[in-house]
This record gives sequence, C-alpha cells and structure tokens, in this order.
Amino acid sequence: VLAACNPSRSHTHVRADDGGAAARQLTKAMAQAKEYRADVIVLTGDLVNDERPDEYAVLAETIANPHAPLYVLPGNHDNKRGVDDTLFNRYFPPSRYDENDWYGGSIAPDDNSANFSTFEQAGARFLMLSLPYAYGEAEIAWAEQIVASHSDYNVIISTHEHVLPATLEEEVQRST
Repeated sequence: VLAACNPSRSHTHVRADDGGAAARQLTKAMAQAKEYRADVIVLTGDLVNDERPDEYAVLAETIANPHAPLYVLPGNHDNKRGVDDTLFNRYFPPSRYDENDWYGGSIAPDDNSANFSTFEQAGARFLMLSLPYAYGEAEIAWAEQIVASHSDYNVIISTHEHVLPATLEEEVQRST
C-alpha cells in the first residue's frame, strides 16, 4: 500500500503560526497511513507554507518517526519556486536517509531534492523516483541514468508538478 499523505486534499502546508493545526492534520494523516498498513508514505511537496525555518522545524518533528519509508520532495512553497533547495536540504539532507536500506541516493551528496529509493512488495521490485518542483535538464538526465540502471524495476515517479501525457496533437507537457 502506497499512502500519499496530503491532509488538506492538496498539500501539507505546515505552518508555525496556526496553533499547530496543519501539524495535527499531518499527524492524523500519518496515523491513518499506519492504520491502513501503508508500506510506503509519500509527501509530494508544499511541505511547508512559507519556506521558513520554524515551519521546517515543525514539519521535521511531526514526521520524525514514520512507521514506513517516508519519501519527501520539495514543492514550490519549499524551494522558492524551484530556485533554491537550501532550506529543504537543511532539514531533509541525504544523510537523514543514508542508513535506511531502502534509500538509494540523491542527485548530489548534499542535495536531496531529487532522490530515489527501492523496495520490494509481493515479489515485485519498485524504484521510487522523486523529482522536485521545477526540475530541469540536470534532474531529467540524472533520472534517466537511475531508471536505466534499474531496468528490472517497476518505476514510480513522484513530483510536485502535474505531468500531462502526450497526445497525437501535443507533446508531453508540465503544469507548473
């Protein structure tokens, strides 16, 4: 079971100035994921509301002890609309996950904005590929290498952006 925990029906948007309301919603969503026996939990961006250190501190504390592998990636509220992942990486660096056997790695030693993990369920092997908001050519090239090196895995891509499929009239598009 894969649980996408977005308690506001959109994103987490954890705040430090809302009396703990968003953190309580996220705590409830994490508890529901545990109740449903989710094998994997995914938070697909807009983790915080205004990209402030106090919000990230509340978020990090709220999700500190998940019952299952927890995948996080930055959305536009987390990385200055794709310009700067510094604060995201301060609270969710690769080193936070390095000791987990499911964590495969990140795009750079100090940048966890694009990362991957692997897991097996019911005999099937999966590659979870996480891409940040406003990913570019560097992230796509990195992702292609990761997928190519895991050719016998089923691939799950998580991103904050909507990827619109190609049609006969139009190429693949992104909704940012």
